Amino acid sequence: MGLPWLMIVCKDEETIEKKRDRAHRAGANLYKLIFYTITSIYGYIILKDSPILPWYLGGSGNLDNIFTGMPYQEKIPYHLEYCLIQLGYFIEDFTHHLFFKERTSDFWEMILHHCLTLTLLSGMILQNIVRVGIVISWLHTFSDVTTASTRFFSQTPQKNATIVSFTLCIIFWILCRNYCIPLVTYGSIMGNVYPPELAEWQNATDILNFFLLCLCLMHVYWLTLFLNMYIGGIVSGITDDKQRGVLKKK
Repeated sequence: MGLPWLMIVCKDEETIEKKRDRAHRAGANLYKLIFYTITSIYGYIILKDSPILPWYLGGSGNLDNIFTGMPYQEKIPYHLEYCLIQLGYFIEDFTHHLFFKERTSDFWEMILHHCLTLTLLSGMILQNIVRVGIVISWLHTFSDVTTASTRFFSQTPQKNATIVSFTLCIIFWILCRNYCIPLVTYGSIMGNVYPPELAEWQNATDILNFFLLCLCLMHVYWLTLFLNMYIGGIVSGITDDKQRGVLKKK
């Protein structure tokens, strides 16, 4: 993504190869920043007047309405389409991460995360639990805006921008991924119960709920890493992304 101009704005390196690698990482995160920003705005537009987005997320609904009438829920315009867009993005990102991207120290973490995400999105579409899927997907994407911007700025000399972006990243991460997503997960476990005539399909929903719990645990794990990097960056003044160091080939 615009490698020449990215090489200009990135941090200086000892060799041109390292500079080019840093520019590649900056470009990848700039692409993600643009995608997350657009899909966050689009998601908010289709969620804000729906009955499922609560006031503290800028809506006029209630999270309890996510589970009303399950599994025979009335379709809300564009919610399924949003989930399909997200599913397509994660299929591409998973394929690129697995087969084309240079392996970094968080390779297996991201493989696990992508497998959980792909299973949850596709499973919730197939089980007609789209309301759960779109809320979690939007929260996930919204919190990733500042994650991508932080990783972009960390490849540049802009330390202040990196620190501000990382501060916002941690705040939004805690709100979206460590509070709201667990809240929706708990509601899904308690509220997504099939009626007796569909009881044979309950196991599928229970498996999806288990994967949601796994996702919540990964978010807690990543928060501890973020806080460790944040404190270490403030103390040392180093703003490089330590989590995604390239693995050395043996």
